[in-house]
Amino acid sequence: MIRNRFLFFSFFLLLVGLTTAVKSMDRGYVIKGHITGVPDGASVKLSYADFATGNEVLGSTHVKEGAFELKGTLSSPRLLSLLITVKGQEGKGTCFFAENGTIAISGAVEDLLDQSAMANRMGTAAKIKVTGSASHDLYLTYVVKKAPLDQQINTLRTFDLYVPEPGTPVKDRIRISSILDSLMAEKIKVGLDFILKAPLSEVSCYVGSQTISIVDIRIADVDKMMQHLTAAADGPLKQQLLKGAVTARFSAVGASFKDFVLQDVNGKSYHLKDHLGKGKYVLLEFWASWCGVCRKSFPHLKECYELYHPAGLEIVAISLDDKKEAWKEAMDKDGTTSWLQLSDLLGYNSSIVKAYGFSGVPVSILYDPEGKVVTRNFRGAWMEKILIGQFGDRFTTHP
Repeated sequence: MIRNRFLFFSFFLLLVGLTTAVKSMDRGYVIKGHITGVPDGASVKLSYADFATGNEVLGSTHVKEGAFELKGTLSSPRLLSLLITVKGQEGKGTCFFAENGTIAISGAVEDLLDQSAMANRMGTAAKIKVTGSASHDLYLTYVVKKAPLDQQINTLRTFDLYVPEPGTPVKDRIRISSILDSLMAEKIKVGLDFILKAPLSEVSCYVGSQTISIVDIRIADVDKMMQHLTAAADGPLKQQLLKGAVTARFSAVGASFKDFVLQDVNGKSYHLKDHLGKGKYVLLEFWASWCGVCRKSFPHLKECYELYHPAGLEIVAISLDDKKEAWKEAMDKDGTTSWLQLSDLLGYNSSIVKAYGFSGVPVSILYDPEGKVVTRNFRGAWMEKILIGQFGDRFTTHP
């Protein structure tokens, strides 16, 4: 009871801060930074970091005696990227939620993050202090719970979990993949709990976008989240969330398949409805001839198919190629013609790619015999684990 009262009071204070922030919309923002250890003349660039409207640069300046100042106006609170670059070195920085008003940023240069960490949305540097933004204070209540999970996930993820060498032992891979599944489920729970308890805001919408993009979120959780966030004020982050929710509903666990028409290499048309929901497990494998990771994973996929196709596993591969010759050459070279290969040769302009909303391949979605999504991560160790669970262990018993 005491803990619940504390959480309520904390969110009440944040709500008061957010209300105050809205009243300051007409006077713009002033960001006053002081980062020790940065030499005079280093460049400072402020950009959008939430991908709702691209990564447009909002302003730039230079450091003098460790200090800098940036001014502008935001139509609503947004996640921004602050990048400091010393000549001849890679830029480093941090991300923070900003709003109109005076915001102070302080810390030391060694506490800034490199650009890869920022790009991976782990961009809020823990030791860089941001004050004057109620939106950032609210966002930090989410980040402090998510960050330890992200750290564990990134430590456990290795390339061989996703692209194993054929014939290698599966036991350790499956054990690690199960730990990762638990961590991802906890990450979804952290996001959902935050959204349902925090004040409706742009921060909630951004956390919603992050959460619905997590692999293997359930369709029921997507619906619960969106039912709550529909009441949030309109803005770029809400529009981004609404768009993401549409595509998330295509591949969230429990979602039913949608029909599309594609062609094989000879031009014959096929309906997905003739293959999905027909009593078998079916993998939709999205790939392309130019995707090195896709093609490197095919030997393991072929091994799994040879072992489990007799038990009921089917594969429908969908290429994102836009040139028939490249598509056919890759299939022939990789020996992946044992299963159905389809494409409309429209690349990322394909209607099925737009519907599922992914921006890169491989994407491996497994459907159950009723045509509902089992996982969007049917690769490597996860493929092995599900196949063993459904059909028994043929990796160790098959001659």
